[in-house]
Amino acid sequence: MGMVVLSGSLPDAKFWLTVHYFGAILIPPTFLHYIQALIESNSHRHRKGEIYFWYALFFVLLIINFTNQHILVTVSDSKPFFPFYTDLAPLYPLYTLAFVVCVGSAFLKLVKELNREHRFRRRNQLKYMLLATCFGFGGGGTAFFPVFDLSIYPFGMFLVILYPMLMTYAIVRHQLLDIEVVIRKTLIFAGIFSFFFGIFAFLSFLVTDVLQRAATLPIRLSLFAVGAAVVALVGNRLHTFLVNATDRFLFQRKYVYYKLLKENSKQLSLIKSLDEMARQIVAFLIKQGRIRNSGIFIQSQDQRHFELKYPLGYGGKVNRPSLILEADHPLIKLSVERKTPLVLEEIEKGRLNTAGANQEEVIKVMRRLRAEVIIPSFLGIPTNNQGKNNDEDYQLRNLLVLGPKKSDEDYTDEDLDVFFTIAQDSAIAAENARLFDLMLKERESRLKAESEARLATYGKSTVHESKNAMAGLYDPARFMTIYGYEDFKKIYQRFLQGKMPSGAEKKFFELVETMKQKGQLIFTKADELLIIAKTGEGTLSSDETEFEKFNVKMVWDAAKAEAKTGQCKLIRYVPDHFYPYGNVILIKRVFINLMNNAAEALRYDASGEIVLRAQYEEKEGKKGTLFEVSDNGPGIPAENLEKIWEFGWSTKPKPQSSDIEASGRGQGLWRVKDTIGNIHGGKIWAESELTKGTTFKFWLPLKDEGSVQPA
Repeated sequence: MGMVVLSGSLPDAKFWLTVHYFGAILIPPTFLHYIQALIESNSHRHRKGEIYFWYALFFVLLIINFTNQHILVTVSDSKPFFPFYTDLAPLYPLYTLAFVVCVGSAFLKLVKELNREHRFRRRNQLKYMLLATCFGFGGGGTAFFPVFDLSIYPFGMFLVILYPMLMTYAIVRHQLLDIEVVIRKTLIFAGIFSFFFGIFAFLSFLVTDVLQRAATLPIRLSLFAVGAAVVALVGNRLHTFLVNATDRFLFQRKYVYYKLLKENSKQLSLIKSLDEMARQIVAFLIKQGRIRNSGIFIQSQDQRHFELKYPLGYGGKVNRPSLILEADHPLIKLSVERKTPLVLEEIEKGRLNTAGANQEEVIKVMRRLRAEVIIPSFLGIPTNNQGKNNDEDYQLRNLLVLGPKKSDEDYTDEDLDVFFTIAQDSAIAAENARLFDLMLKERESRLKAESEARLATYGKSTVHESKNAMAGLYDPARFMTIYGYEDFKKIYQRFLQGKMPSGAEKKFFELVETMKQKGQLIFTKADELLIIAKTGEGTLSSDETEFEKFNVKMVWDAAKAEAKTGQCKLIRYVPDHFYPYGNVILIKRVFINLMNNAAEALRYDASGEIVLRAQYEEKEGKKGTLFEVSDNGPGIPAENLEKIWEFGWSTKPKPQSSDIEASGRGQGLWRVKDTIGNIHGGKIWAESELTKGTTFKFWLPLKDEGSVQPA
């Protein structure tokens, strides 16, 4: 169009106008076709008719333009701002409308695809494509203003220069188009052509400028035959050389794979902790693997769930995902079934046979993790990503989460092979780390047991001595409250009554009453100290036959130290001077069972709370103590409130360990009920409301009813 504007005469302007519209008329259908191919719509096959329609329409307009310019476009020398410019013709409004509708349809397709797409690299491609075409068509569209005699200078045409700039950036940086093949083929062709041309150019120079007259026709033919033989002998090798050269210097692999595997194996061999292994692998994938974000799911010790560990590349701690997948989660089941890397694009496009697995849930998790690939890590299968020889015994141990590459390239089969090998190495490292952790834990347990044994011995000795010391308080207290008090009263009656001034007599009785009160206080405190001492002695021993008053706070704290409550918050509301009656060891086990049961319901939720409340309460005319252990978990269905006490009944999966007290055997609450009901003569029941939590209540009778104090 620039040549039209700059033309010196009307005939020249008409010529350049025809040339301009030869290309401009076909822009809309070509752009629509390109967008349709770019988004790779699943319904692309059914929309070919739409593409054919627009090509046919604009091709007709193109024919009209060449046969009769006065019907579609013409040129004018009286337009605003320009000496020569396109003028309105009878069919030009139709062309303008078709242009807007066709290009608008392409834009809508591009925007819809951008809204549907979630992959990082693909979204960047579509964003730059959309931005570039906005500048291209938005700026170029202002060229229509002078055609319709609008006195608005088409400044937007200067923005068209941004279109090739943005498209070039999108192609080079985000691989909008695969120009690698084009460049490679061009360079190879140029190299071969230059070589062949050089041979024959040299022969021609030799014949014409060196040999001159001596080069007869036979000699010339012989020289060219030699040249052809050289081409035949060298051509194939030259092609191979140029292919390797372009691959090596221009399109070399982003990873030196053997170095990557060597470095990974070296680092994993030095790992001695499971947490250290998880942290090391994720950092390795981010740095050495050049991946934007990564993480690793580690199987729990009880093999019931997989927890996401050390997610990196998500933009800080606030944005890091926190996720626990149960063993029956669709992603876990699909990983076990396929035993190969799970590629998000293949799942979304239905290329992966998932055998009825919940694909939507798998896609949802992968999108949440911004993962393009999930690689399972097994023990007992060969290190390849094709899932061969899967009849071998295997165990899923980890899941590697791979986000987009920093280069924004797709993962190739070679990439997946390498990362699959790394995943299997991580399974071996994880097993070694587990064994090392187990050894350390056993050692710590042994040292702890020895320490606790020494502490128990020291504690018992301390309690024994404390009890002896407290026993020495009873005689002085008894003297102050009984014998001394009575003696002072007798002395007053026999010797002092009526002989003392009234003020002195009052002071005398105040002193005697104070002595009695202080003696009673010594009695009370000595009793409390004795209960605390006996409670401490009970928590350090295994005597299940002794029943006595005990300190609830001490028993609860001792149970809390042994229970597996994870991140749950434990809260205790117990009144002062609260002393139930029972066996310390058994009640501590009751608390531990109830804590563990609540923690299981909360699934170690950081917002979970386990609360203890206690008070004195009468039941059926008997005085006793009431305990409430509540949680804010999902609750228990009403039809299960009675079943939970049955031996062997449990909603949890059966444990893999042989520990009889392991969660899932259906014995915990049965033991609790037996302890409270049969051994202590109390009562226990549960109250629950779905989504609001569960409360376990148990009541223990008091042996000495006279000792009950108000809460």
